[in-house]
Amino acid sequence: MIWLFRLFIKNVIPVKYVAGIHKNKIIKYWIPAFAGMTLILFVFLTPLYPNSLSVDVPLHHWTYDIIDRFAARGLIDISGMSSRPLTRMQMAKLSADSIESINKIQDIDEFTVESLEADLDKLVEEYKEEMALLGVETMQVEIPDPKKTVFRVMYPLRLERVGADLSWNDSTPLYNRRGWRLKEGENIRVSVRTWMKIEDILAFSAEPVYYHNKYDSDALFEEGYFKLQYKEVEFAFGRSSMWWGPGYRGSLILSDNIVPLDSVKIKNTKPFYLPGKLKNIGGWDAAYFFSELSSNRIIKNAKLTGYRINLYPLSNLDLGYSKIVMLGGDREGSSLDAGDVFRALFYLNENEASQADNNQISAF
Repeated sequence: MIWLFRLFIKNVIPVKYVAGIHKNKIIKYWIPAFAGMTLILFVFLTPLYPNSLSVDVPLHHWTYDIIDRFAARGLIDISGMSSRPLTRMQMAKLSADSIESINKIQDIDEFTVESLEADLDKLVEEYKEEMALLGVETMQVEIPDPKKTVFRVMYPLRLERVGADLSWNDSTPLYNRRGWRLKEGENIRVSVRTWMKIEDILAFSAEPVYYHNKYDSDALFEEGYFKLQYKEVEFAFGRSSMWWGPGYRGSLILSDNIVPLDSVKIKNTKPFYLPGKLKNIGGWDAAYFFSELSSNRIIKNAKLTGYRINLYPLSNLDLGYSKIVMLGGDREGSSLDAGDVFRALFYLNENEASQADNNQISAF
């Protein structure tokens, strides 16, 4: 976890006082300031939802396919599904919604009903403990003790073998596979996914992976992170992938086509609502992350940060806005302060947003 300590020391502990957006306004800490404002908003506007701490369901896990099929049939509300990964509790909630919808469907052939029920049985088996915590009677498990430490293997040892003819190139990336680059000949990937939840305080997930081809071998933790949660505000520290956007084959901004990012993240796990009459606008989700990229780049140790906001004004309507910024890094004559990052994130004009060189991408 040396990278996380270095990330905290270099970027979270304040560097200096810098001018903010408005004249005579001072931003002392840029990440703590943004995270603090977000935390206050979430803490006071999100409903209390006990025992909701859970690890993420990995991107491309088989349960996403079932949920997507249910959504295509209109059995569940798609709102909130464009920002992934979802947590196990969120998947359990969608599974519970599916039970109610399937029980109500009419004018559908028996074969289709049997197929839907078979898929639903798989979901219930996977998320039965989380569904029990939600109060759903699945008849497959008793309500678990939320104070109990839980350890699980999400899926057993997986072996993947891919052959490649790369006479035209020395390597090529495999699409949406966390930056897995294929080499000439046989490529082998062995992995296992585990997770642990310590009462309702701390959750941990890890995926050790072993890669092998005829040129070299490598073993690493491809993903691994810790999670803390207060009410519906979730803090994650570690290495993981994100998928921002509704596309199935490719997202708008972030996907697992790149290697998982070493990052600090904050997001809400259940939509929050504005007070008073503004509640009628709909539910909101928000997420923010900060990451430092690797030194194996032309510009070493560049910073990557961004946020995503979702609004759900109607059932099955998801309005999302995302923005990420790459800036800073180790290079001669380059300087970066809190004001540069804050303006790069929230100013619309890239040229006026920051004195530091930066690259921005936004999507709606």
